[in-house]
Amino acid sequence: LFAVNIRGLRPSQNTTTPKPTETKPQPITMMTYISHDRGVSLTYASNLQIVESTTSSTMFYDESAPDTAVLLACQREKPNISSQSERLESMTIHYASGSATISGTLYRTTAQDNGAAIHNLIFKNPANNLYILVAGFGKTFESVISSLKVL
Repeated sequence: LFAVNIRGLRPSQNTTTPKPTETKPQPITMMTYISHDRGVSLTYASNLQIVESTTSSTMFYDESAPDTAVLLACQREKPNISSQSERLESMTIHYASGSATISGTLYRTTAQDNGAAIHNLIFKNPANNLYILVAGFGKTFESVISSLKVL
């Protein structure tokens, strides 16, 4: 049997209470993506991940925010977008050199199953005769298409 009298002991004055560590989110910066195969460049937020599935398509997305996905694809034939698009808009895409512009069509539609706004920008790159499709929704899509340049 063993006993200790601890009545006379006091905690040391040098004892520190652990403070919770504060984790600050990394600042989001803009990154440049260049695809020489497709003949385009764009800027995207650094919180987006890039998945290159083939040489003809790339997905930009944020795992924590599924409504941020944007698809960039190219193909020889013009993509078939539903004629039920709610709004068609003409859009100007600039060359990276600033020397000229080309026109594209922005299809703004709403998904029938859940009402989500889905947007598709289609234009033909005259340098390689490929149709470029940029599809997505929300602020991420708007940011990507506003930065899009033809090489």
